Amino acid sequence: MNIQIFPNKFKKIGLILSVIGFLISLRFNIILPGISVNELNENYNPQFNSTTDILTAYSGGIYTISLFLFQIVSMFGVVIYMMSKEKIEDDYINKIRLEAFQLTTLIFVVFTILLHSLYPYLTFTFNIIFLFMWTYLIIFFLKKKFHL
Repeated sequence: MNIQIFPNKFKKIGLILSVIGFLISLRFNIILPGISVNELNENYNPQFNSTTDILTAYSGGIYTISLFLFQIVSMFGVVIYMMSKEKIEDDYINKIRLEAFQLTTLIFVVFTILLHSLYPYLTFTFNIIFLFMWTYLIIFFLKKKFHL
């Protein structure tokens, strides 16, 4: 199955978006050391049932909503990068892409089962999806470059 819909030049655009979003969201994470971003909002409520709940929780919390938006920009950049074609797109690249996805999925299934068994009340956040995508890209790069 071939789902690369962007030409190769979009790899650069995706990488730039991802790095910019990551660096700016990193800046928001370290803007006030010792204080979590959630504490910056007075009405923070992690239980969202509707769009109104999200807007209520984020009203007045410029740091949290900005952090969320820059994380979305960064993730959007990674998705663009992942869906862009390689310079030379052939069956070997498709095979590597599939193997990288399988290995990444296996790693994360084992990782989440272990974490959930050690910490049953742990909830997974938006960052776990971002970590999954970057792990996929790293495994894909290693398989492509070193023929692992």
